[in-house]
Amino acid sequence: TLDQSSQNVSVGAYLVGWPSSVMPCTAGSYCPYDNNLVAKLCPPGTFSSGTRYKSCSPCPKGYYCPGSGVSSPVICTAGSYFGAFTLSQIDII
Repeated sequence: TLDQSSQNVSVGAYLVGWPSSVMPCTAGSYCPYDNNLVAKLCPPGTFSSGTRYKSCSPCPKGYYCPGSGVSSPVICTAGSYFGAFTLSQIDII
């Protein structure tokens, strides 16, 4: 039987179940430490597009990341922008 304390889980992965299985953090989440027990969702305004990320990246200019757990930034439409304190694009009048 595998004991959780004997598993070495690196940054970018977490432990699941009993006996434990090592799972990679999925797109839209991150695992910042060794021996994570859960994957954390990327906070609003950030994203992770692949697996095994130890942190999330800020949304690039011209895109926005609505809500938590974003795996792919959404492009702003022509005539709009992403406000620093909003979770959606803002139309320019």
